[in-house]
Amino acid sequence: MFTNIKIAIVAIVILVMCSVSFYVGWSIKASSHAKEDKVRLQQAVEQAKRETILLYENAARANTAATEIAQKEQEQRVVYRTITKDVIKYVQQEPKGDDGKPLCVLDADGLRLDTAAAAPKPHNRTAGSPTAATTSKD
Repeated sequence: MFTNIKIAIVAIVILVMCSVSFYVGWSIKASSHAKEDKVRLQQAVEQAKRETILLYENAARANTAATEIAQKEQEQRVVYRTITKDVIKYVQQEPKGDDGKPLCVLDADGLRLDTAAAAPKPHNRTAGSPTAATTSKD
């Protein structure tokens, strides 16, 4: 009879030891997850702080750039002025004929050059003609 009681006590002790070890393992696992969560949370907070610092720095740079641009725009304003100046006029008025058309007054050399330019030019037919090249005998 005592053996049955001893076996029951040993079984109860083993059951208590198993439940205690299970609880300790569970709490260690939970605490390790909690630590990992805490580390992740701290990293997220640090990342958010870095991003806000960068946003403030970028906003400050943009603000200074905008003020510099505004100052430069004020310095570089365009001034429009109307310039009135007399220009030397070499030909006052063209001479016109009876019919209202302009007259061309040329001296003898100018008239010779004008007629030479208006005359048709004689062509040298033998120099560049395709028939001169085909009529040669081989």
